[in-house]
Amino acid sequence: MTEAAARRLASAPHYAQPLPVPPEHDFQADVKADQQLAALMCAIARIAKQRDTTFTQQIDIWEAGE
Repeated sequence: MTEAAARRLASAPHYAQPLPVPPEHDFQADVKADQQLAALMCAIARIAKQRDTTFTQQIDIWEAGE
């Protein structure tokens, strides 16, 4: 929401104070984190295929420390 939009909403008679402007969200950081997760999941899937297991089975094997 822009500051101008916040001011317009705040100027409505039922608001006593201006609405705060929400902080900017870093969408690029979210995109980068999603890409990293996707790359990790692809690598796990590739390893699972090489070992003739499923994705979930491979995760379980690693969690068990095998």
